[in-house]
Amino acid sequence: MFMSKAKTPVTAAIRLLRQHKVGFSDHLYEYEERGGTAHSAHALGLPEHAVVKTLIMEDDRHDPLIVL
Repeated sequence: MFMSKAKTPVTAAIRLLRQHKVGFSDHLYEYEERGGTAHSAHALGLPEHAVVKTLIMEDDRHDPLIVL
């Protein structure tokens, strides 16, 4: 089941993209614990190896950490 467009979360990243007028499209799907790329790819109708899960966070010094 997909989330409705009305529930699309507006994150800091989305605000930054909008501020700089960068085109993007969101592709939402229901979270499944331990679903990984197999679940997200299936939900989005894509081959599993076409999907990259991305984690973006910061450490205690506020340095960015990006994990693909």
